[in-house]
Amino acid sequence: MTSGARSDAGASRVVVTGAGGYVGGRLVRHLTERGAEVRPLVRRPVPWVPDGRLVTLVGGDLDELAGAFEGHDAVVHLAGASEVRAAADPDGALADTVVASRRVAAAAARAEVPRVVVLSTVHVYGSARRDTSTVDEGVVPEPRHPYAVARLAGEHLVAGEGPDEVVVLRLTNGVGPPADARVDRWTLVANELCAAAAAGHPVRLRSSGRQWRDLIDLGDACHAIAEAALGVVPAGTYNLGSGRSTTIRALADAVADAAEVVLGARPPVEAPPHEGPEPAPQHVDVSRLAAHVGTPATPLAASLEATIRLCAGLAPRAD
Repeated sequence: MTSGARSDAGASRVVVTGAGGYVGGRLVRHLTERGAEVRPLVRRPVPWVPDGRLVTLVGGDLDELAGAFEGHDAVVHLAGASEVRAAADPDGALADTVVASRRVAAAAARAEVPRVVVLSTVHVYGSARRDTSTVDEGVVPEPRHPYAVARLAGEHLVAGEGPDEVVVLRLTNGVGPPADARVDRWTLVANELCAAAAAGHPVRLRSSGRQWRDLIDLGDACHAIAEAALGVVPAGTYNLGSGRSTTIRALADAVADAAEVVLGARPPVEAPPHEGPEPAPQHVDVSRLAAHVGTPATPLAASLEATIRLCAGLAPRAD
């Protein structure tokens, strides 16, 4: 990140729900390196979060959850059903994500935690994105998919039942290696393509790849989430992304280039021919958040190379 305030974590104490996930594992490490005292909450033991505290967000005892929050300065709420689960089990994903968000808000209020940071998704804008070339926080959300509906409902519930200081971060698309190769998020498009390249397979798209996406390095995303947890970001709703638009086809080419840098051979890129009109570029405006945390600056190539190194079992590059 560049150009923005940097906080001093000091003795800040932060709870992270969903600490075993794609963002959670990296965020716990980032916060710890910043000097924060982190309590990671997980639904099952995972080796990459050895000190994770087991909690049941849905169906568990609310007093027990509030007890896990007591004495902390902030709760970062990451837990919730992924888009993959929401597609396979929409009813279960809706129920679990919405209820978990309400209970986290209620437990935080009961424990008198002053701040909750909610990681949401840019997909809450839904069909409203079709009517604008720039998506800023003033666009009224119109989610249609259960995954996005559940995340938007979570935003409202935390705002309604949580403490006065609520920060909502609507993430675009994180790119970069998880905390451990066993984190089960290899269905994300960038991760899937990197895994194929690392295995020596073609970088193969299911579509022509003309869709536009905002891709942000996972480390840059964790920096912004940490700044929100540590009080740098005022309460409110913010888009969290790179502010740069890339097509999926360009992403595939970048993955092939990264594989050549890391492995010495460039895999072929395969995609079906495009049919119909070219989709218009769409820009996610992230300037509101960048004014507080700085501008994401990690190159896409660096994120992809690090992911391929993890997939290939290579040590991280020493910088």
